[in-house]
Amino acid sequence: MMPPGQDAEIQVSWEDQQRINSFSRLNARNLELKADLKAKQATQTLMKDALTDMLMADDEDIFIQVGEGYVLQPKDDAEKILESRTTALEQEIDAISGEISKNSTSMMELKALLYANLGNSINLETEEK
Repeated sequence: MMPPGQDAEIQVSWEDQQRINSFSRLNARNLELKADLKAKQATQTLMKDALTDMLMADDEDIFIQVGEGYVLQPKDDAEKILESRTTALEQEIDAISGEISKNSTSMMELKALLYANLGNSINLETEEK
């Protein structure tokens, strides 16, 4: 007989172990994606602010960052470049958000299966901040 407060040892099947591993990989990937998403959203905000500032500027030529250097561009060209970069960034953000959503759905399905098979002997709660 087991002392009170201790659960009996539960045997984990090979399939359940594979599900646990999948859940762990998806969780790690989601954490990476969320950090990447946060960085891209911050960049997006900066780019939108830069576009607004550029539109209000009286200058005819604007410096655009290319790699680690800056290139002087006519205001119209600079505006087109910044808008295209913003559009590309929005597409990246949408793709990352979609992958996070897909992974989260898969994690919920795995969590339901694992809790059904293993009960409270496993903790699959993620640390959301």
